[in-house]
Formats: sequence, C-alpha cells, structure tokens
Amino acid sequence: MMNVTPMRIRPLLQSARSALLAGTFLAVAAPVMAAGPVKVDFEPPQIDAQPVCEIRSPDSVITTRWDGWDGQSLSGMDSTLVRRDMRRLMAIDPVKWLPVGEKVVALLPTIDATYDGDKQLMETIEMRLEAGQAADVRAEGLINKALASTAAEQPQNQRRLGEWLMQGKGVAPDRDRGLHLIVAAARGGDANSLLSIANLQQRGVEVPGWNVEPKMTVMMGFASQVGRLDETICDRVVNIARAYRNGDIVQMDNALSERWFRFAADLGSPDAAWSVADMHLRSEEISKDNEVMLHYLGIAATGGDPNVLIQLGRLYEDGALLERDLGQAEELYQRAAASGDRAGMGRLTLFLDRLREANPARTEDYDKALTALLESDNAPGWAYAKAADRVLAREGRWAGEQTAMDYYAKGVALGDPEAIRQRALLNIGLGDAESFYSGIDDLIFSVEQIGRSGPVNDLIQANLCQAPDAPLVDRVEYWASLDGAETEAPAPTLAETMIRAKDGVTPVLPYHMMSTVLDHAQAVLPEDASASDLTALASNDTMSAAEQTYWSLIADRAAAVSPEDGKGWVDALGDNLALRFVDRFPQGKDAEAIALHLAAQGYGRAMMLLTTIDTEAYPAPAAIAREFGSVIAARGDFEASLLGLRYADGLSDDQKASLIRHARATTTCTFNEGLQMAEALADHGSPDEFAQWVRISKELVKSESAWSHTNLGDLILAHADMLGDDAADDARNLWLAGYEKGDRPAVFRLMTEVEQPETPGFDPEKAAEYYVALAERSAPDQLPSVLGKLANAQPDIRQDVETRVDTDALWLAAAEAGSSEAMLHHARRLRASASNQADISESGVWLRRAADAGSDAAMVELARSLAFGIGAEADPEAARDWLQKAAALGNEDAVSLMNSMQIAEVSTQ
Repeated sequence: MMNVTPMRIRPLLQSARSALLAGTFLAVAAPVMAAGPVKVDFEPPQIDAQPVCEIRSPDSVITTRWDGWDGQSLSGMDSTLVRRDMRRLMAIDPVKWLPVGEKVVALLPTIDATYDGDKQLMETIEMRLEAGQAADVRAEGLINKALASTAAEQPQNQRRLGEWLMQGKGVAPDRDRGLHLIVAAARGGDANSLLSIANLQQRGVEVPGWNVEPKMTVMMGFASQVGRLDETICDRVVNIARAYRNGDIVQMDNALSERWFRFAADLGSPDAAWSVADMHLRSEEISKDNEVMLHYLGIAATGGDPNVLIQLGRLYEDGALLERDLGQAEELYQRAAASGDRAGMGRLTLFLDRLREANPARTEDYDKALTALLESDNAPGWAYAKAADRVLAREGRWAGEQTAMDYYAKGVALGDPEAIRQRALLNIGLGDAESFYSGIDDLIFSVEQIGRSGPVNDLIQANLCQAPDAPLVDRVEYWASLDGAETEAPAPTLAETMIRAKDGVTPVLPYHMMSTVLDHAQAVLPEDASASDLTALASNDTMSAAEQTYWSLIADRAAAVSPEDGKGWVDALGDNLALRFVDRFPQGKDAEAIALHLAAQGYGRAMMLLTTIDTEAYPAPAAIAREFGSVIAARGDFEASLLGLRYADGLSDDQKASLIRHARATTTCTFNEGLQMAEALADHGSPDEFAQWVRISKELVKSESAWSHTNLGDLILAHADMLGDDAADDARNLWLAGYEKGDRPAVFRLMTEVEQPETPGFDPEKAAEYYVALAERSAPDQLPSVLGKLANAQPDIRQDVETRVDTDALWLAAAEAGSSEAMLHHARRLRASASNQADISESGVWLRRAADAGSDAAMVELARSLAFGIGAEADPEAARDWLQKAAALGNEDAVSLMNSMQIAEVSTQ
C-alpha cells in the first residue's frame, strides 16, 4: 500500500463532521428544503498536484485479466485494486462475472487482514443484487443478517443497507428504517449518504432527524468525497466533477466541473484527463482551449483507453490541431485495437481501408484487421458488409456470391444500411421472382426507413431492367418521380474534385470527366505510350493545374506500388483508369500486360481489346471465350458474360441461362447495354427473352439520341419473326422517332416505304420531305449520293424537291468540300449553261480539279477537251496521259478511246 498524505481540505472536512456530531447545525425549526439543485462553490484544493492515482486499466484489459484467472489464488494482488476491478466487471456484465466475484470475495481475506466477514457479506449481497438475484437474496435473508451484524454499524454499510430497505430490493421494504440508516451514515461522514440526503432534500422529501441546510449537506458530502490523498482519490474527485456537470445535486457549473476533472487528471487519472479533453474538443459547455485540450489528451492516452487513443489518432489523421502524421495515427489505432476494444478495432480497419486506396500494398493489413474485427464479440454491421465486398473481390461476383450473401445477411441483422442495400442488389440479381421482390423490399426499406437516396436509382434500374417481368413502367415512373424531386448539387469540376482528394487517394472520375482528361493525354502522348508516360503528365505544362494534380496522385500511387507487370500497373492506375488506358492506347508498351490482368479480373472490355492488341494469340472473340471461360463463369461482368454467351463453344442450356442471368444482374441499365443484350438474345436466347429486352430497350431509348432509335428499329425489323405482327410498326415508329430527332439514316429507312409507286405506302409528298431532310442532314461529301439518288427519283418528287432546295448550290458546296463527283457535276453544269468563254474556262478548271481528285469520268472528259481543244488548249499528249490514268482505274470509255487513238495513228501513217 502507498503512503497517504493529508490535503488542505481535511480541516474543512473535520470541522464539518465535528460540528455535525455536536449538533451545531441542528435546529429546532422544520428541516430546510431546497426548490432544486443548490448553488455550491466548492473549488478543488490548492495543492501541488502530483500523479498519485492508480490508473484503472481499460475494460478490455480487466476482462482479459480475470478471464485468465485460475480462481484459486489472489497472491501478489492489491486488495483495493482487486475490489475496484470487481466493481467494474459487475458494471460490465454482472451475470457473467458474478461467479468470479464470489470466488474473489471468498479469497480476499487471504491478502487483506482487514477484509472481514462483514465486508464479505456486504459485497456478496451487492454483487448478487446487481446480477438480478434479489429474490434469492431475500429468500436467504442476507440483508436481515447484515442488519443484525456489526456491518450495520459502519457508515458505508449503513448507506447501502438503507438504500436497499427504501427500495425493497432483496428485503421487505421499510422506508423509515432505511432513511434512518442513511442519516446515521451521513452523521458518520459517509460522502454518498450526505449527497443522497441532499438529493432527497432537493426533491422535497422530508428527512427526519436531519436539519442541516442542503448547501452545507452538499459541501460536507464533497469534503468527504475528497478525503485522503490515496491511490483511489481520483475516482472520488471525479464524482464531484460529474455532480457539477450533471446538475442533479448542485447547480450545473461546467467550468467548475472542468476544474475538478483537471484536478483529478493532475493527480494521475487518464479518465479524468479524457473528460477535460472531451469538454474542450466539443466546446459546447466551456470555451475551447486547444493547448489545454492537447495537454490533457496526452495524459489521457497514457491510460490506454481506446476512446482516447482513437480521438488522439483522429487529431493526427486530420492534421488540424496537430501536425498531420498518419504513421502516428496508425500506431494509436493499433494500440486501441490491440486492447480488443471494438471501436478501436473498427477505427483501425476503416483507417487501413482508406490507406489501401492510395497504396494497394496495404490491402493485406486491411484484410487482417477486418478479420480480427469479425472474430471479436459484437462486430459492427458495416464490417460484415465490407467482408462481403472483399469476398466478391477475391473470389469473383459469381463464385463468391453465396458467401457474400451470408455476410451481408449478418450485416442486415445488425441494421447496417450498406449491407441492406448490397444484399438487396444480390437478391435482385438472382433472377427468380421471390428473390427479386425480397431485394425490392430491402431497397424500399432503405429509402423509407433509413432515408438513403442512393437506393432510389437502384429501384428504378431493378424495375426497368432486372425484374422477371421487366420493364415495370408504372413502378419506374413512380421511383423516377421521387428521384427527380430531389435537388441535386451541380457536379463538381475536376479542380473541385482534386481539392477534396485526401491521403493520396486518387478519386475515381466520372465517365465524362475521365474522357476529357484522357483526350488531353492522348493529344500529347504517342500511340505506343507506356503506362509510365501517364505519370509523367504530372509535370507536363500543357495539362491544366487540376489535371497535373490528378496525374501526380497517380504518380505517387505508382511510386508506392513500384509496378513491374500488368498487375502492378492495374494496382497503380486503378481498374477504371487502367481499362481506359488500354482502350485509348492499345498499342502501348504495357497495354497487353494490363489487358491480360484486367481480363483475368473479369472485365469483358479488356478481353475484347486483346483481339486488337494481339491478333495472333487472339484472332477472334471465340479464342477469348475459350481462354477466359472459367474467369467469365466466376467473375465475368456484363460484357464478359455476353462474350461467353455469344462465342463459347458447346454451352449447355444451364450455362447459357447462367450467363444471361449474370449479364442481367450486372447491367447498368443503359440503352447501349440493353441493345447489346437484345442482340445477343436474338441469336442465343429464347423468343420471349429477346422480346423482353426489346421492350426494355424501347423504354431505355426514350431519353437517347436519334441514332439509338434507328438502330433499335433495325434490330426489331431484322428479327421480326421473333416478335410478332407488330414488329414492322414498332420498327417504323422508332425510325420516325429517330427522324424527328434528326437522324440521317432514319430518313433512308422511311424513304423506302414512300418513294416508289409500287409500294403500298407510296407518298410523293412525304418522299419530297425526306429528300429535303436528307439534303439538310448530309455532310458535303455525302451530298453527291443524295443528289444522285434525287436525279433518279420520280419526276414529280424531284420537281417538288427542287422547288424547296437549291440543288446547284448543294453540288457546288460538295465540290468545294473536295468531292470529285460533285466537281465533275459542277463542271458539266457550267459547260451546259455557258454563255461566254469565261464560263467555259471555269468549267475546264473544275473538270481538271475533278480529275486531279481522282474521278476517272472527269479524266476521260478532260482528255477529250485536251484532245480537241475544247475549253482548253489542245494537248494530245496530256490527253493520252489522262486516258491512261482513267483506264488504270478501270474506266471502259478510256480504254475504248485509247484504242481508237491508236487506230487513228496507224491510219495516218
């Protein structure tokens, strides 16, 4: 036992107790009552406080210590600290720890001669009551036994016995006797009894035999709490601090509470130091003082309390009040986790999860931390959701599906929102009606009960593309109305995105932003760029500041990974950027290695890019399907699943069904994917499956561009035999939609129905409208074919169009744009309408341009002009050269003219 030292507060305590016992404060008047908590200015003693308190171990250490106790001996232990441990264990789980507590009580006399039968009896009663055994205590008469013993003469025991009598806990209730015992304990100087009486007074309860005013009662109680300067003083002083903080016994005074907590901390209490730091951290009760906060936070950390270690770790992690030090933060989180504390283990896991985003090499550390958390008692729901995510990443979406589902189910049972959502998505992807609607119920719960907006989009997608009877249009419209009702913040710019990046974590850029960044990269890098060339863009001045920041994050990640192969570069770039790099630079130095690794991860796009990168090894998609068949089955994404469906050899019906389910489950429900799905099912699915995805695509196309409507119409007409009698009308309606949105190919589709007299839909007026649309929607190099088609149209149609369109101007525009056919046509028109030599000369210029541009017909006409000097000075040799060029291009007129010229030459000889 340590030596104890009296403090200056002792004279106050002694004088108060002596006066009480002598009756100085007793009055013949009625007892003094208070209307509520009294104001008491009771300051901490003014002493040179030094650490004297025995630091209480964290709960995890206490439980571990007594879990490993043999139950046979307390040898070498301190009685006071053993009893403190027991009180803490009974507070943690009284039912579990009662057997240990009873053994300890039986053995305490072996290490403490002052621990007599009275103490054994009182602590046995207290523990059994805490464990819920009040009926047994009463049946055995233990409290009555204590009342009849010398235990009832000791102030501390009198207070406890009095409380049990007043509550009728473990004994027949006797309020008067109980109150009498509490008063006796108070007269004996028991601090808790004094404060209990003060509390009764403030609630208006009459306390017979106690006429001390409430303020003095509280002061005596506090003075008794302080007591002597021994190893347990901190626990008592903290009670005073809490009294001022809670405002139950005295008026709330947070500043005074802070001073008492600080006093206990200076005496060596880490728990009190944490209370000081916490009050300053939250700064809700007192004015924040960062210097004080950091000082006491440091003291608090010495106690090993996981909450304190976590809070200090956060300060190092955030870098606001302390210099940012992720290594120090991790060390503190490791200490908190090592104690077995769930919050500490959880914080370490989340911290490592964040670190591995910047450095994939930390993934193994993260997995270990997550596993330890899962193996602990009462793992949080989010840990099961993350465990499921890791299973899917390691084993693949399809190979790991059931194990992941089991993990998500555990997270769902604990109410984790992400587990609820992800299990819902897996259920929806299973394909059967029961699982689908179970998943829908979970998503609706997420939206309505948890208030998560993300699942709204999931519900739209599920009802549109993944329901067994999709598309469920009414439900899609309902959820879309909720989604549209939310006000969305403008999408952040690249610069804003980079400002938010932390800890070296490269943000995953949205598609349009990534496309722009890569467009700029492609503009400055060669076609055979290596992945390392991307990292050099961090110092390329042609990049914007935000782009340089982005590439510098990539460079830092690459430096951490030190990539040497495809896997290394995928780790360095991240899956998304790595895939886009291969797509943009298929001839790049690292493209094949990266594509192979991505393909092994189930990315169908990477698999297909291999047919471009290495045509010898992968000459066709069928070779890819053979090479990666097992990967596709275990973890194939949407594109990979369709690749397997289309090109794998000898698939059974079950294998086809699985691949179709996998594609349906992983679709992002875009029109492009809907069209791909329909195209694949047209050849490898049933008519019903194909028809369903046509219906889905018809819904998806509504918000798409013009060409999408035309393409879907083409697909429907090509497979009309699988769709029924309405297929042709559906195709035509889609072409009309494409036409109305400005699609050029749609005009050709529609024109075939209206421009010929022999067709049932012949409509000269519509045909003329479509010709005008063609002229307006055609690029200059497309105009000659349109105008040539118009020249062969029905006369009334052609005449109608020519009243609306200046065809001569269109020919000239095409000629000026470089069309050799248009140049020739313009030359002929000028010659036919020539009224003077200048017109003929201009015609000759355009004729030569057409010949120079490669028109064999223009070459023949130019040869004639040169041969006979029409519109140009005669030049037989040049004429012969042009005819030879035209003949080499296969022009039969040129061959005939050359033969004629040879005959003529022979005749003149």
